[in-house]
Amino acid sequence: MGNTMNGLLMALALLCLTINFREIAACISTERDALVAFNTSIKDPDGRLHSWHGENCCSWSGVSCSKKTGHVIKLDLGEYTLNGQINPSLSGLTRLVYLNLSQSDFGGVPIPEFIGCFKMLRYLDLSHAGFGGTVPPQLGNLSRLSFLDLSSSGSHVITADDFQWVSKLTSLRYLDLSWLYLAASVDWLQAVNMLHLLEVLRLNDASLPATDLNSVSQINFTALKVIDLKNNELNSSLPDWIWNLSSLSDLDLSSCELSGRIPDELGKLAALQFIGLGNNKLNRAIPRSMSRLCNLVHIDLSRNILSGNLSEAARSMFPCMKKLQILNLADNKLTGQLSGWLEHMASLEVLDLSIRGALPDWIWNFSSPMASLNVSMNNITGELPASLVRSKMLITLNIRHNQLEGYIPDMPNSVRVLDLSHNNLSGSLPQSFGDKELQYLSLSHNSLS
Repeated sequence: MGNTMNGLLMALALLCLTINFREIAACISTERDALVAFNTSIKDPDGRLHSWHGENCCSWSGVSCSKKTGHVIKLDLGEYTLNGQINPSLSGLTRLVYLNLSQSDFGGVPIPEFIGCFKMLRYLDLSHAGFGGTVPPQLGNLSRLSFLDLSSSGSHVITADDFQWVSKLTSLRYLDLSWLYLAASVDWLQAVNMLHLLEVLRLNDASLPATDLNSVSQINFTALKVIDLKNNELNSSLPDWIWNLSSLSDLDLSSCELSGRIPDELGKLAALQFIGLGNNKLNRAIPRSMSRLCNLVHIDLSRNILSGNLSEAARSMFPCMKKLQILNLADNKLTGQLSGWLEHMASLEVLDLSIRGALPDWIWNFSSPMASLNVSMNNITGELPASLVRSKMLITLNIRHNQLEGYIPDMPNSVRVLDLSHNNLSGSLPQSFGDKELQYLSLSHNSLS
């Protein structure tokens, strides 16, 4: 009985092994040949493709196959620093779902047109790979694509004549074309509006043409969570449709030549964590409706023409912002004091303001882990207190161009950047300054001895 049972168990084990081996299909020979041809034409200075030999291409570095069919479904060669020519034999990988050739240097060659033949492709990352020329419109054939990153900041320029090919990618959830040259793509906003599943849109530093963002009256991309259009001369006002994006967490329209006011509708963006509207021409007061944005971590409204009493607005705006770490309101026309609101912002790490008056004593004993304080270019008066040395988290202190008087006290060892220039400080430096690990020090235009 025991021998019979052992024999039965052995047979079952062999059967299971047989089934498992059958489930793991072998590499398709034609696809292996396609990869070999690709490897032959490419240059691999770091030897990352040294495993590309033998019969089973599914075990090669960066290659993944379907366990059922053996077809290559994933080619992940990101950060392999490849260069040379991309052999069109790669088009033989007809079941490819994932293609990553990012962080290489292909010397300015155009993006291969044959990539548009990968009808199964869902993920395409060609970012920072040294491509140049015009985006092939064949990429518009990738109707299943959910992730597309062509961003580039190298010496080679990628252009796009229009955005018609983008409008066909209706499965996209992530689109990054930052640092491309898109000056001719006057239809970019209308094309992006066709992408109803889009969650992340990054077109920063892309030379977008002047665009009236309000030219789209009804939006389809209501799922957007991230919008990054910074450093484009859009010459527009803030569009009304933004305030209907209830899932929006990151909004960066810095340096976009925006004008007009920030409307009260901003308060509808309850999920917002980052807002960057710096270096524009926005005017009037900061809307009180910001008091409803309790998830904000980073606010940058600097270098605008915003006006009003910050002290009064802050008392109603900031109490719920328990997570706020960075607040930059510099170079506006705001008035008011720091006291009465700033001491309650326990998570603040970076503060950059342009307001007048004396710095309150409590700021140097701030309960927040303040890492950076920039209150330069103001009319701040008074003296730097001896208690400043206890600000153990302080890395950057910039109080240049003010009216500070008295001696320079000892600084915490954590300070790396110190700018006290253009004040009325006197006396000599503390001897302990010789032991500091300062990376930048500016004390000019004072009365130091």
